[in-house]
Amino acid sequence: MRRMLDRMALVVAAVCAGVCVLLATAVVAFVVSSRRDVVTEWLASDPSTGVARFGAVMLAVGAVGGVTAYLVTLGSRARVERSSKELVDLATRFAAGEARLTPVHSEIDEIEHVSGVMTRRAHDMTKSLAAERDFAADASHQLRTPLTALLMRL
Repeated sequence: MRRMLDRMALVVAAVCAGVCVLLATAVVAFVVSSRRDVVTEWLASDPSTGVARFGAVMLAVGAVGGVTAYLVTLGSRARVERSSKELVDLATRFAAGEARLTPVHSEIDEIEHVSGVMTRRAHDMTKSLAAERDFAADASHQLRTPLTALLMRL
């Protein structure tokens, strides 16, 4: 799960970096088309320096966009990871036969649904076991009483 969330965060960061670079390229294209004098000054001294500046700006914009997107996904990743661990812990306790389970409370509907189902099932199993015990105790008592009466008559 952790690897999948890390991969998701990196994909989001890469996509955001690409979008940032595209937007920066659009801004540069706008400047080139509307402010030719600025571009002419930039490229007048040395064209390779101008291209290097453009490349540096694109790399910086992409890096800032990617790092920002990655940092934004860290909170979501931590929430999903924490909720998943709590659900696994709940399932482990359920499998071990623990009767009193409390559902996992997270902001992820699917995890809350699965948690609620397991909690209700544990509660239902507890009620069923209690009913079986009551029945066994009643049946035992009802069988013993007539047998005791018969033994006393003999």
